[in-house]
Amino acid sequence: MSTSTSTTSSTSSTAPRAKTPDWRTVFNTARRPGGQLLDLATRTGERVKFQNEPCGGTASWRWDATSRKRGHKPGEHVVNLDPMFALTLDRVSKPSRRLRLAYGTALLRHEKWHGLVTARDLDELAKEADKLGVPFPLLNLCEDLRIEHKARVAEGDCFMWCEYNLHPFRVASSRSEPLAWLAAYIRAECSTHPNGTKLIDGYWNGEPMTARVCSGVSEASKPTEDVLRTFAEQFATAATTWDVLRLAKDWMDTFPTAKQNPQDVPGMPSRYGAGYTPSNKGTGSTGTPMDYNGKPFDTVDPSKLPPVERRRLEFFLDSSLDTLRLPDDEFARRAGHKLPDMSQSRGIARRLAQMLGSVDSARVRTATSGSRVHVRGVMTGDPSSFRQAEQRGGKRRVVAVFDQSGSMQGDWRRHGAAFAAALLLLHRQGVLDVQLILTGGRSHCVVPPTLNPSLLGRFPCQMGCESVDATLGAHKAALQAADTVLIYTDGNLTDGDVDAGRWRSLGVDLVGCAVGNQHTHDSLVRHFSRGITADTGAQLATRIVQYIATRK
Repeated sequence: MSTSTSTTSSTSSTAPRAKTPDWRTVFNTARRPGGQLLDLATRTGERVKFQNEPCGGTASWRWDATSRKRGHKPGEHVVNLDPMFALTLDRVSKPSRRLRLAYGTALLRHEKWHGLVTARDLDELAKEADKLGVPFPLLNLCEDLRIEHKARVAEGDCFMWCEYNLHPFRVASSRSEPLAWLAAYIRAECSTHPNGTKLIDGYWNGEPMTARVCSGVSEASKPTEDVLRTFAEQFATAATTWDVLRLAKDWMDTFPTAKQNPQDVPGMPSRYGAGYTPSNKGTGSTGTPMDYNGKPFDTVDPSKLPPVERRRLEFFLDSSLDTLRLPDDEFARRAGHKLPDMSQSRGIARRLAQMLGSVDSARVRTATSGSRVHVRGVMTGDPSSFRQAEQRGGKRRVVAVFDQSGSMQGDWRRHGAAFAAALLLLHRQGVLDVQLILTGGRSHCVVPPTLNPSLLGRFPCQMGCESVDATLGAHKAALQAADTVLIYTDGNLTDGDVDAGRWRSLGVDLVGCAVGNQHTHDSLVRHFSRGITADTGAQLATRIVQYIATRK
């Protein structure tokens, strides 16, 4: 796959290096003889559908019973590999392509075994788990132990997760949590002991475990190493996923005061134990917006926001934050206008993630002098002061400022809101580190990262002025820490010009962007270091991400 750059810009940009993205190479290998996907299809006699959509940075599996194709059994396996999966390979700071491909293959092998042995009616399984009070990520983690144990016994090969991930070695930070030790047990068995039963000695560091677990439980009822081993062996040898569910309930009863959700345990990544989820997608039966994994998005709780931040958000929303909880049709009725179509934001986010996954990170040099060093940050010990001190493995910091003045209202409803939502989606998926800022009406506000991205279309974009220069000044520290600063505006600034030269001297390259023609581009470069324009929102998003991917 090759990606080309066709950005209309005041300065030239380097096109990303053409190469086959990691996810495609992993997929091509997996469908050949001996590959994981072909093996799944051969052993089950069923169809396998491959997807490459954001799914928390790793991979996922589900069974689609509704799929039909003439000449084949009803249903199909759906295996998804996140196009940015290599970002979760954190054991090595700069992993080689060979190591990245091996990691992707291990992820697909894991999902293959879900397809071979995991119960297929995940919706019913999730309902029963909810009835028993068992968090679905806990059930998933325990099921991971079972399928990887079966894979190791049947195939004789380890998964070697400890070659790819750091979190098995961080368990000491959660030494009071039995769940952290169970996770270490899984990683140790499948990484270092292909034929043995003494699985985790190397991870106890020779210290007694009794003092490390369940600090909130009385001394007499503290679990021993044997208790944890017994549970792990029962999970590993369980006959079905339903048996794992019942054992997970017993686990919760045995450790009533411990954290039961892997995502709540310090030292374990938030994605852990969330690889597969019920098959509902898009909007569920309750009308709750869902993320890529089929989970409801967090909603902003107004009562938890600082008063100043809440007032600013309500100023830009032109109503109380409580109205964000209203259904779309009721909100549109109160607002008196139709809401923008936000469905395209998912497609934009998916395309941008694929593009970012198809280019190499820019080479990075340590800046030791000049405007690339933030002197005050150096004095306070902030590592981000050396603006190009390290390679972030493809995850880039982006600050995006969106003009909410009245002249941008039409563009906001047609293109801007969807693009902002796509950036927020990428932030939530861990593809980019994004901060969204709204500006206008002599004010500014930071969009909470927990805001449901589809709700951005509810902001009316009707401020009397742009206030871009004042907003940039108010967020100077964030701009200096960012790799890319985008200002989404038509360039018609009525309340003060922006001094791009001054910002360049501070190490900040301002990029103006908008859907528009040559006149719009000329207006952008009058205020900013660079201007990016396009005829449609999709083209603009593509050109912006090409710039982000090749930013040096």
